[in-house]
Amino acid sequence: MRGSQESSTIKRLAWLLGAAGAFAAGSLGYEPPPDSDVEAAIKSVETRVKGLRPPQLFEERLKAVAYAMGRLPVKDLSLTQLKRLATAGMLAEQTVRPAVMARLEALAADKDGAGAIAAAMRVAVVNEDRIPALKQQHNEVLQAMDEAMRAALAHPGLSEAWKTADPAAMRILSFIRFMKPATLANPAVVDNLERALQPGQNGNVLQGLVTIIDVLSSIEPRPAGDVERLRKASLVVLESVKTTSADEEKLSKLIRSQLEGAYAKGELLGKPAPALLFTVTEAKPAVASIADLKGRVALLVFWHTQGKASMRALPAAEALATGYKDAPVTVLGVTSQRGSATDFEAPGKPQRVDTTGNPKREMELTRQLLTGRKLGTGVPMAFTEEVMNGDYGVCRVPMVVVIDPAGIVRARGSELLDDPAALAKRIEAILTEFKMPAPTAQTPAQAPAAQPSPAGDDDK
Repeated sequence: MRGSQESSTIKRLAWLLGAAGAFAAGSLGYEPPPDSDVEAAIKSVETRVKGLRPPQLFEERLKAVAYAMGRLPVKDLSLTQLKRLATAGMLAEQTVRPAVMARLEALAADKDGAGAIAAAMRVAVVNEDRIPALKQQHNEVLQAMDEAMRAALAHPGLSEAWKTADPAAMRILSFIRFMKPATLANPAVVDNLERALQPGQNGNVLQGLVTIIDVLSSIEPRPAGDVERLRKASLVVLESVKTTSADEEKLSKLIRSQLEGAYAKGELLGKPAPALLFTVTEAKPAVASIADLKGRVALLVFWHTQGKASMRALPAAEALATGYKDAPVTVLGVTSQRGSATDFEAPGKPQRVDTTGNPKREMELTRQLLTGRKLGTGVPMAFTEEVMNGDYGVCRVPMVVVIDPAGIVRARGSELLDDPAALAKRIEAILTEFKMPAPTAQTPAQAPAAQPSPAGDDDK
């Protein structure tokens, strides 16, 4: 009898220990549904909206997602299943979002790379609220975004997640720009980033860190010590990156040029403009380098034809160029040769033309494209070796740089064309300072603002 009781007690203890272990691992009560159930949910949404067009498509899809997700045990979904649903765009629907966020928070409790990925996915879900948020809700959404970003960047498994190049973990780097400046400038946040930067990371992480350095550098006052810490840590990681193709080698060189450029080092603003050579230009009189623009206010707009954000910025740049045509101000659209362009006036139908070694022909075809779209007709172009210029901190386009007649860089930022009136006042203040004539015709301050870019639509 006594032996039987001891046996029973041992079994109960074994069960309790097993349950405790399962609870500690986060698996007690969280038996994931079959993957087939998840695939069926995705299929049901696809079937319901097949053949529909906006706006009915959007309305029916929301209903379909809400119904399909409501039939899944969200609290039991595995990380892999949540990633699959995220790829299908099914995690952000309002009625299921609280359950999704709760599940991701539970998974983020794991201290490894998987936990960091879950924390990063929470940021992406919150971001879905940022774009359509009403003005009065915008601050609340940004606060939630800030909190989710802080948690993701502080996660001990972030370095491991980055090493796997997981898309969700990588994506948080693009959300850095939406953090509050005060949060990003917090030394603790920089400490977390520096800790996550370990040898063996891939080039995509470093590309994201260039964006972080860009954002940190734009904070006033500039947290120079923190920027320098991240810059040096990034360079150490860059040395460990093994490139296996020509494209990867090109990316590595581009990242190095950004990390070692004047802007990242804090040696651009208020300093002489770095050397910049032009291979061919439409400017009259022709300019071969940035030095040729001394004696005038220079407004450089770095852009490229493949970028939607670049195209949206051209009307504002053109209005400024028109307004300052009689003043000692040069507005110059700076880009680089791509090696091919489309001839839209070719007999029969548009033809792709190889322009390798013929930058003048490529410029002609680029101008043909812009004229056809009625964009940037008043902004002369100039080709330089690489539009993503590290010295000027051109890590995305469009990027605007203002240089005074003495050749000193006065301003740099991707947002300068968003407020042409403020930019015009800045230019006119420089003209007054150098006792130069201001425009006499149209007031540049009336120039149209560049059209805002959707999230992540800056061109890289």
